[in-house]
Amino acid sequence: MNPDCMNKISAGLALCAALLLTPGMASAQTTVELLTSLTEVGNTDSGIPFDTYYHDTRFQAVYLADDLTTAGVLPGDVISEIGLKPFETPGQAVPSLVVSGGWTSSVDLGAGFETLGYSTTGLSLDPTSLLIGSFNSFDVADLPAWDGTSNLIIEYLHDSLSYSQGGGAFMREAAGTNRARRMYTDSDCGPPPFLIPQTSWASCDGTTLDDVPSIELTLAIVAVDNDGDGFTDLMDCDDNNAAVFPLNPEICDGLDNDCDGIVPADEVDADMDGQLLCAGDCDDND
Repeated sequence: MNPDCMNKISAGLALCAALLLTPGMASAQTTVELLTSLTEVGNTDSGIPFDTYYHDTRFQAVYLADDLTTAGVLPGDVISEIGLKPFETPGQAVPSLVVSGGWTSSVDLGAGFETLGYSTTGLSLDPTSLLIGSFNSFDVADLPAWDGTSNLIIEYLHDSLSYSQGGGAFMREAAGTNRARRMYTDSDCGPPPFLIPQTSWASCDGTTLDDVPSIELTLAIVAVDNDGDGFTDLMDCDDNNAAVFPLNPEICDGLDNDCDGIVPADEVDADMDGQLLCAGDCDDND
């Protein structure tokens, strides 16, 4: 957990938040950083977030469900902000910048960019407002709660009419094959999200890489795991019983162990004698 001030890029305001983590809870003020076991390096290549050497940049990266679980994100948690860490100050202001997130079943971006379904209305970025070498947070409050199995995909877009050398971001090396995709162009692929070639030589599909940006997630709401089974009260059908949670195998106990809303027929004690069919009752009507 990081108790330091976080730079909130929104209308040029810097917000500070005191961070608090209560046992068994993921609070609105909790932040988690992903993939901290991987080597972190600064990258100033074209197409990397915050690099301004081309007019337009599109960058996506996938973070697996296991990456979220390892960082302490629980099913039912809502990500309200995504933090990226600039490596160098961008060479110029960016008139339109968007950072967004979504959920996907894809484990890589080898097949191309994914559509996240967000508004492409961007915010104006003053490079002097960035905290270089620290996480700068971007609002993604419309991102649905995590279901515990989907992978997180993030996207960085910036749209400009000029270019200047500078920028780049800190990256985690060797996250996985084709875990990220980048595209950069001098206004050759139309408006964001840069899908329509404007010239015969323009390529808008981008190229893959195995490194992903260092990111920090802010968890927006309180999600309580009362019984310690790994599922919060937002996802668990009985958060006071550790033997009951989504996808848990059914056992012979008369409970809806997998939270599908159905108690198996051989676990219903029809004659109320305290014995279940699955436990050896030879006549559950007597």
